[in-house]
Amino acid sequence: MKFGNKVIVGVAIFLVIFSQEVLFLMWHGSQEPAALIAAVFGAGLGEFGILAWIKTVKVKKGENENE
Repeated sequence: MKFGNKVIVGVAIFLVIFSQEVLFLMWHGSQEPAALIAAVFGAGLGEFGILAWIKTVKVKKGENENE
């Protein structure tokens, strides 16, 4: 598995676990941490954007996928 794919899977798993824990805390009476949720999802989606940008640059340059 390529490194980029590992990062995508890792970030996706982290976002799912984070969502689950926030829902668990809210279920037990805690307030919604809106700023934390925005920061975490912003960072996660930003990581996806950076990986897509790197992929686009590599395709435009014609670099080999297997490297």
